[in-house]
Amino acid sequence: MTSAPTTVIHSARIVSGGDAVTDAWVRFEGDRIAGRGIGEAWRDAPAVRAGG
Repeated sequence: MTSAPTTVIHSARIVSGGDAVTDAWVRFEGDRIAGRGIGEAWRDAPAVRAGG
């Protein structure tokens, strides 16, 4: 069994409940949202260098 791919979108704007937050990030694991936040906390996620 392979794990679902993880994707992080950072330096984004999230709008929720009519409020907009800048410098936000969203982490997807497969087809679900696994986390969101503001600032640099997304950098703590494991990274894989695509080039090998």
